[in-house]
Amino acid sequence: MTNNINSKRESVIFLKNNACLGTCPIYSIEIFNNGEGIYHGIRFVNNIGKLKFQVSNSDIKKILDFTEEIKFQFIHNKSSSLIQDLPTTILRIKNKKISINVESPKELIELKELINTVYKKSI
Repeated sequence: MTNNINSKRESVIFLKNNACLGTCPIYSIEIFNNGEGIYHGIRFVNNIGKLKFQVSNSDIKKILDFTEEIKFQFIHNKSSSLIQDLPTTILRIKNKKISINVESPKELIELKELINTVYKKSI
């Protein structure tokens, strides 16, 4: 999360909203440790295509602090739903990746919304 010139650019936050049988928004958001971000809108979103944006260090810290607060690294990936058409979202924070849907714990839904809010604020 540093802007040090010698730092290697690494993806620290990634969100991908997958398709469903309906009109679920399909997009991804990736945020790097240097504050660079890439949004890729695919379908059923206002912005189709790739869009670069810049995120403040404080917003990256806010997301990472929230993941620590909810103990994201220790959450087990569960796909408990028998409903096949629920839209799923892939969340990756640093090296930990999980799938969530509307039946996931509220903390994970809040994390997804926080990432979306930071992206929208940054464009």
